[in-house]
Order: sequence, then structure tokens, then C-alpha cells
Amino acid sequence: MIVSHQHQFVFVKTAKTAGTSIEIALSDHCGPNDIVTPIFHKDEVLREVGPQNTRIPLRSRLRDVGSVRQRLAGQYWNHMPATYVRSALGQQVWDQYLTFTVERNPYDRAISKYWWATRNDDPRPSLLEFLAAGRYLSNWPKYAIDDQVGVDLVLRYESLEKDLAELSDRLALDIALPQTRAKGNFRADRRPYQEVLGAEERAVIERVCAREFETFGYDWL
Repeated sequence: MIVSHQHQFVFVKTAKTAGTSIEIALSDHCGPNDIVTPIFHKDEVLREVGPQNTRIPLRSRLRDVGSVRQRLAGQYWNHMPATYVRSALGQQVWDQYLTFTVERNPYDRAISKYWWATRNDDPRPSLLEFLAAGRYLSNWPKYAIDDQVGVDLVLRYESLEKDLAELSDRLALDIALPQTRAKGNFRADRRPYQEVLGAEERAVIERVCAREFETFGYDWL
């Protein structure tokens, strides 16, 4: 998650959408007063500006965010949901800045999530077992506020280069993804999702990610 006071934007980071690569690209444009949260430790070497200014001022400390988040409530964190970012920054800043995130076809994203989340599992569960456990398959809670899209702009993973070029023009920045994609070497099965997912796997994804399908028009083809 990045908040640039210098360029007046907020990037809300989602899972398995090239979010870390985008965060690395955005970090290069951050000034000393901007908020940059930590990323996966092996990817920190890919960016020049690392974690900074992650403490939330006392006057803006979050309330009622659950037991885990209560322990983190004094800091901005990676993958921090939009509703919490808005609470920490204040409504005025949130409304003034350009807020954006990135989304991906849930079928394809679920497979990517599986390979990343089970990378250290031995034995590795089946894809259906993983999906049935419901381990954070949906990105909707990250950028939704009151069950509606809560950011100004949603980039699409499927057209990321074009969308980033348009974002660059809008922010008057040259946003270039790193040549080495972060977390890009964990997916062993590169077949199209139509060849990987069976009826049961597809049904789980469609149920858990119903809001993404409804809002962004993703489909099977």
C-alpha cells in the first residue's frame, strides 16, 4: 500500500494482481514524506525506496478492526483495505487524492493464489481442497467500502500495460514495471484456467468472488 502526498495518490494493493510489481514501480516516485509499506522481503531489493512513514498518527488510530489488526493498528500495513486507509488518512485526504487498485479475472487469480499460498506446503493440497478452505480468494474486501467499489480507478491485470500508461499520463509520472516480475516464479502450471478448473473448482470461485464477477463482467471465456 502506498500513499503519495507528493503526487496525491493512494494505491490500495490487492492479492495476485501484480500488486507488488506495481508497488515497486510506484515506490520509485515516492518522496521522503510519502507512506510506503513493507513488501515480501525478497522483493525489497527490487526497489530504491523501501518502507517508510508507516506509523499512523495517534489522532487517526483505527478502532474496531479485529484482534489481529488491533495489534497492527498503529501502523499502515501491506494489503491494507481501503476502508482502513480512508479512516487513517481522513475523509478529506481520501477524497482529494486519486485512489486506485488493480483487479484480475477471479478464475486465473485463484490459480495463482493457490500456487503462491501453498508454495511451502508438503504435501501440497489439491486445488479443490485449497479453494474449499476459502483462503482469501476474493479481493473485493480490499477495495470495497460499504460493499461498493471504494476507489476512483480499478486497473485491469489483463490490460495492465495500457492501464498503467493511462495512469502515468493522469499522474504525470513515468510508471514502469520492473523487468523482473515480483513473485512470478511460483506458478508451475501455466495452462489457461479453462483447462485447469473443473466444475467444482469453478463453482467455489464463482460463489466466493460473486461481487467481482458482477461488477467487472468477468466470465468463463
